[in-house]
Amino acid sequence: MRFQGKTYLAVPWNGLYESVAQGEWERVREGNVESLALFNGTLHAGTSRGLYRKQDGRWEPVLAGNFSRIIAREGRLFVQALEASPAKYKLYSVAASGESKLEYADKDMISIFKLGESVSLNDGKNDLYELKNGRRVKGRGVSGVYNSFQYGDESYLSTYAGLRQRRGRGPWRPIPVIVREFEGMVEYEDRRLIATGSTR
Repeated sequence: MRFQGKTYLAVPWNGLYESVAQGEWERVREGNVESLALFNGTLHAGTSRGLYRKQDGRWEPVLAGNFSRIIAREGRLFVQALEASPAKYKLYSVAASGESKLEYADKDMISIFKLGESVSLNDGKNDLYELKNGRRVKGRGVSGVYNSFQYGDESYLSTYAGLRQRRGRGPWRPIPVIVREFEGMVEYEDRRLIATGSTR
């Protein structure tokens, strides 16, 4: 993700990296950093140790908790939290005013995704639904979803049946790939970098 002229890359279980020179990266935070989002004009990071934001060149804690995904939409920061007892993912939102306030949204979910201008979630059956004002409103007709990523007007879904792509709000189409376990995509200089969960 680009922020103030630099590229930031969240690497699960390996930390947060910042581009320091062409082809070179520096780890600026350790631990499990899973997602980044621009919210209220600054960069936020969802980590297993809490929610952080970049402020005056430093990473400041915003909320304590285990946050695996964060998405900025509809004037709020949607936060996927893992609660330990009982173990379940839940979805909250942080107010755009900057208040450290969590608002309950939907508990029957596994992950949240950013698709175009909307937020989507997959439930316990891995069926994909769209959120409207923090509530599930309709299915998207795609099942077996475990990850998603955005590149311009192109949306991608990693599903158990393979990778799917669509432009804008058009239909989902399967695309051939070398490996199935796609984890994310980032634009870096004039290239498109793809992270996979496979070394093959």
